[in-house]
Amino acid sequence: MNAPPKVIIIDFDGTIVDSNEIWKNAYKSFVLNNGYTFHKYLYDNHGLISFDDWERQIIMVYETEKTPESILKEIKENAIILLSRIPPRKSFKKYINQNTKSSIIVISKEEKNIIQPYLKRFYLSDIRQDIHNYRNEVKLYEDMAKEFECQTNEITLIDDSLSHCIASKNAGCITIGINDNHSKERQKQMISVCDMYVHDFTPLLTF
Repeated sequence: MNAPPKVIIIDFDGTIVDSNEIWKNAYKSFVLNNGYTFHKYLYDNHGLISFDDWERQIIMVYETEKTPESILKEIKENAIILLSRIPPRKSFKKYINQNTKSSIIVISKEEKNIIQPYLKRFYLSDIRQDIHNYRNEVKLYEDMAKEFECQTNEITLIDDSLSHCIASKNAGCITIGINDNHSKERQKQMISVCDMYVHDFTPLLTF
């Protein structure tokens, strides 16, 4: 096993857990709890359009019943409850416990207050939101190196996004891809880019 990285950046959505189904079921719970009409296109649209557009679609349908603020608040509360019931990807906890000397950063498109309760059980507190997808840019990893006073090759990224992995690799970071039910073509692309391509955190325990 190599020395632990100075910095570990872990993506949340699709890497630690699959949050797509959480949001879809949070919408479903919102409908059932209020006795509203369920619209399958709203359920299916999560992940197909931007999260902001998805929220706007829901508000347009149900705003005659509730205020936009209360609609989003209820769906987010449902998401937190549903998220708490889902285990992380295999060996995630062991990997975190094995790398306590590293600075571990969890980055997500989700709001910090939604995923923070979930990550608290693993004693992870450095949680950052990336709604503009800055992980697609080399600059993010160079800025991380400056922040933690290290070289980019002392940073490890663990992510299921090909574009994030490409930027990380171009920045000189150790890049580990997670297979989030990728197509065969995407798997080939991830394997060609990443230093490792894995299904869960188990192989990383001896990396």
